[in-house]
Amino acid sequence: LTKVKREIGEISDNPQNFLLEALHPVGYSGALANSLMASESAIDRLDGSIIRKFVD
Repeated sequence: LTKVKREIGEISDNPQNFLLEALHPVGYSGALANSLMASESAIDRLDGSIIRKFVD
């Protein structure tokens, strides 16, 4: 999870990626309008057991 948090931070710091995230909901509707990246607060709620359940 530490690696995921670091990668999301790096992506968030990139203006091009920030713009893509901001424009995505404008170009799509419904489920496709969801963010391409998880928020830091969503990542904070994850733990190993949740990830294992998802994979299984």
